[in-house]
Parts: sequence; C-alpha cells; structure tokens
Amino acid sequence: KLPEAILATYDTKEAEKDPENFARKIARETEWADVIVLGPGIGMEDYARCMVENVLKDAYVPIILDADALNFVGWGGLPQVFDPKNDKWAAEYRELTGYFTENIIVTPHMKEMSRLTGIQIEEMKENPVRTAREFADQYGVVCVLKDAATVIAGRDGKTFVNGSGTPAMAKGGSGDVLTGIIAGLAAIGMEEEQAALMGVYLHGRA
Repeated sequence: KLPEAILATYDTKEAEKDPENFARKIARETEWADVIVLGPGIGMEDYARCMVENVLKDAYVPIILDADALNFVGWGGLPQVFDPKNDKWAAEYRELTGYFTENIIVTPHMKEMSRLTGIQIEEMKENPVRTAREFADQYGVVCVLKDAATVIAGRDGKTFVNGSGTPAMAKGGSGDVLTGIIAGLAAIGMEEEQAALMGVYLHGRA
C-alpha cells in the first residue's frame, strides 16, 4: 500500500481522441512536481509518446528519463528500424532529443544506449566511459550508463565509475528501483549530478 500517494489518472482512449486536452492535463501535473520520473511502465502507444513529448517540453524540474521514454527518444539512433505497431519509421521520433535540457538525467542500459546513439553494444562495452561522456556532452544532460560497472557522466565534464553492487542486480526491475532512488534524492534538493552519483552508489550498496 502507498496511502500517501496522490494519483492523477487518465484514459488512454481519451488521450488518443483528444490529445490537446491530454497535453493540458500533463501540463497541470508538471506545474506542481518537484521531480518527474518519465518512462517506466507507460508503454509504446501514441498516447505515451504524446506524454513523453509534453513532459519534456513543459517541465523545468529534474526529469529522470528511463525505460519506455528512452525507447521513444532513442529509436532515432537506428533509422533503419521500423515500428510496426505505430506504422512509422523509428527516425520520426528523433526530434524528441531537441527537448533535452540540463534538468534531464538519462538512465539507459546498454541496449537502450545503443538505440540512443546508434553505436553497437560490443563497441560501447570497449569504452563505456567514452560513450557516456560523449552523450552527456552532446546533449548537456547527466548520463547514467548502466552495466556491470555503471558510468555517471555529469554536465561539467566529470565522469565517475561506480564500484558498488553485485551481479544479482542484473534482473528486471532493478533499473526502476534506481530511477526511484535518484528521483527521491533530487526531490529533497540534490543537484541532478549529485543525485545520480549518490543514487547509483546507494542502489549498489543496498
């Protein structure tokens, strides 16, 4: 149970039929938020893409971008990929990176990072520090590249490699927990980079 949670629900069909009203509803929710987690569990339908675009466009608080949100943004890294569910080429989503600002923290695992950059996983594993650093520099975001050793690339040119954690963390759901920890730290006032650093470390320690 989470009795203190305040829920703002939406009807997916309504969101698809009236995207302008859906966008207004998203704007109302982003106005009062201290931090936003965007991606886990939202799916890959059109209404979810609308949600991702409008949150990125309207919110000025820290946003932790994970899971399905990264997939929307990252499909543009592989323009040859076709999305049969939505009947469009993946590159059509690429403009979402245009909304990246310094309040964004991205938390991709290697497969998601491959979609974001167009770089093959094998190549990224040869130098994950460079991969994370280049992405953070290109978009002006904090990049948390998740792997056996997670790399955190901040906006000021500093890059960190985390040493906490165990192989048992390599399972579904671990990334969602990490995103929640980073969000919690950002919500109590930590800067994005510090929240990412401390979040990754605490996640591994736990």
